[in-house]
Amino acid sequence: MKIFVLTLWCLIPLGLLAYHYGPGQTGIQLDAAASAIEQATSKTASSEWKGAISSYEEALAKLPK
Repeated sequence: MKIFVLTLWCLIPLGLLAYHYGPGQTGIQLDAAASAIEQATSKTASSEWKGAISSYEEALAKLPK
């Protein structure tokens, strides 16, 4: 029983790595896009229109396909 529990305990990091390098990449891309949108919003508030446009374009480029 101890070997079974130890084996399961050692396999947990493998599952977490599989999630991180698989579907977790979409979350990372969405976080990067959200950061670019926040920058664009702050540039819009300060009337930096060209900077806001480039930040919005950057956010669109960072969205997952």
